[in-house]
Amino acid sequence: MSEIPRWTPKYLTSWEESGAMSPAVHGGYVDYTDHVAAMQAARPQPMFKVGDRVICDKMLGIGTVDVVMYRDYNNKYEYYFEGRGEFSLWEFEIISYVPPAPKPKFKIGDRVTHWDGSIGVVKFVNLFEHGTSFDVQWHTPIEIGGTHRGKNLTLYVPPTPAKLIPTLKEHEWVRGTYKSTGIAFGPYTVYFNEIGAMFAGDNNLIHWNTGKISDELATLERCDAPEVK
Repeated sequence: MSEIPRWTPKYLTSWEESGAMSPAVHGGYVDYTDHVAAMQAARPQPMFKVGDRVICDKMLGIGTVDVVMYRDYNNKYEYYFEGRGEFSLWEFEIISYVPPAPKPKFKIGDRVTHWDGSIGVVKFVNLFEHGTSFDVQWHTPIEIGGTHRGKNLTLYVPPTPAKLIPTLKEHEWVRGTYKSTGIAFGPYTVYFNEIGAMFAGDNNLIHWNTGKISDELATLERCDAPEVK
């Protein structure tokens, strides 16, 4: 196995001295331990190791490598799988299992609510090995942006007009839509007219004579003031 004949000097038994295998007769030989080391060094490295998750095939699905065996007779690796007994496959019969990347919880443009109550719009979605983060533009003058993991955010669901209107204060900005037509209005500021009815622009929110919330509104939500150009 070695390019240069090598001999490891050692004490020769009477049988070896008789000519069965000796440097004097054969011109040197490779010691068995050298032969084993050379054979192991010549082996290719296995593509998979114990514990790897692999795809066996469409029928057997995903498996976990339990034993890796190198077969000298065909110079190939054979793999046994956890929980599958004597079943084995050759290296060319399996491929690495790559778990599907989780879908981001939000997409660009989604309105989200932070755990502290802040409302913002997702501007960027960042995928990385251990999860997803979202760059959010907040609707608040205090913080113009921030990066947050999905666990800190929930999809913003506008409150119903019946829930929102009792909390509104004069001069807040709102926008909404009508039930029957779907027409949108706003941004408008909230105000009370001269007879005490709550309005947003020309839209009646609370009737002065009944004190009831308008049943014409489909949606209503707070919003930012329009930009002045």
